[in-house]
Amino acid sequence: MSATDHSNEGDGPRISDLMELIAHFDILIEENATIDVILCRTAQFANCTVAYISPEHVIVKTFQPDGKRCNAAPGPSAVRRSLAVGGQVWVEPAGEVDPLDRVLIDRLAITATAAIRSLQSETGWGSDPALVELAVCSSTDEVQRARALRQLGFDTRSKLRAVAVSGPTSSTESILRQLRTSTGGVRAPCAPLDKVWVVLISGVIPEDLSVPVGARVIVGPLVPALFVCRSWLEARDALQFALPSTHDAPPYSDGEAVVFESDRVGCFSLLARYLPTNAISEVAEVRALGLLTRGAGGNEMLRTLEAVASMDSIRQAAANIHMHHNSVSHRVSRAEEALGFDITAPYGRVRLMMTLILHRLHAADSCLPDAQ
Repeated sequence: MSATDHSNEGDGPRISDLMELIAHFDILIEENATIDVILCRTAQFANCTVAYISPEHVIVKTFQPDGKRCNAAPGPSAVRRSLAVGGQVWVEPAGEVDPLDRVLIDRLAITATAAIRSLQSETGWGSDPALVELAVCSSTDEVQRARALRQLGFDTRSKLRAVAVSGPTSSTESILRQLRTSTGGVRAPCAPLDKVWVVLISGVIPEDLSVPVGARVIVGPLVPALFVCRSWLEARDALQFALPSTHDAPPYSDGEAVVFESDRVGCFSLLARYLPTNAISEVAEVRALGLLTRGAGGNEMLRTLEAVASMDSIRQAAANIHMHHNSVSHRVSRAEEALGFDITAPYGRVRLMMTLILHRLHAADSCLPDAQ
């Protein structure tokens, strides 16, 4: 039933219809409903198209009478109201605009304003860590994310990237300090999240970034600011493929995997995102590799096997890690005996590479340091 269906043939709406409309919005306020819920349920209640437009027209949310989102633009009969907190709402009735429709848009504006003000008071505006967390959380709606980004000083129409930083507290503090003071246009509010520091930047990562021993840095892709949660998701997943730094000063080679862009991980990120750690621990060769590389000489064995898996021959692997090929062959024989398969057989290197990847994911899950 549309808002116009509730009107009298006389001068104004019936009292019962007016009370029903007021009760509809009172319930939304009592429930502390979000903007999306307010728009969806109002569109269904009034059987009309309803929309919210944020300041600067960065976000437009439009709901049609069936409660589904759409991209409809306001027509000539749309009624608009500005919000006290910025932005506006509009309603487009199915028929001619009547007095009840004007009450509807007024109450919608009041309810939307209350929802946004409630959001501001509940989420600690002005606190950088809380705002950063809001900006990158996948469950944050667009209105919350836009306001958080503006509070952090970012233009919501610009592009941002998320950076994941992990390591001992003193190490992460050093990296965060470098990002904040970089002359490369970096603005770096940050927050500890899931044992990792998330940093939002609008510039580029300094090429001379120093990563203290034990720390690692993953750079998410540059995305539109309102989709920065995607950059954070990719950076967080890729962090599990990174390795702790072994020296405080750059440069860092690709093989060291200390600082790199998440795009390099590619489809392997699906393993980090969806493969449970307990499933990895059930794989026989992963358990065997864990035993083989535990204790003295373990890092050297891993380094050797990674070279063998990524090169076309034992000799190439030996040259890559500056070791005699006989020494590499000896380690390969030990590994084959422990893992239970021939590394140099057809698909053997592929299987070894997968084993190494799963081993790294399993190790990363159990040793991510607490950055707080």
